[in-house]
Amino acid sequence: MTEAATLNRLSGQTRDTDLTRKAAAMTQTLRSRATEAETLRRLPDESIKDLGEAGLFKMMLPKRVGGHQASLHQLQVMLNSCVLFQRTFHNQIT
Repeated sequence: MTEAATLNRLSGQTRDTDLTRKAAAMTQTLRSRATEAETLRRLPDESIKDLGEAGLFKMMLPKRVGGHQASLHQLQVMLNSCVLFQRTFHNQIT
């Protein structure tokens, strides 16, 4: 592997880690809005805005169209985080 290819790969890993960090940082905020989300039966506008500002909606979009082009591994990590969040929230209200 060339040095440039290695740097590109490592850069992608850093970006993936950054997305994970941003998602993890939002957990408490999203959790605090859970009652409002249940009442609205959708995500509150503030949550949608926060997710967009964190770049999570652009996670799987190709770089050529302004996305992050995250890896499939990163998608799996994010989906697992969502499942764990859902289970945690469900356990708190039942």
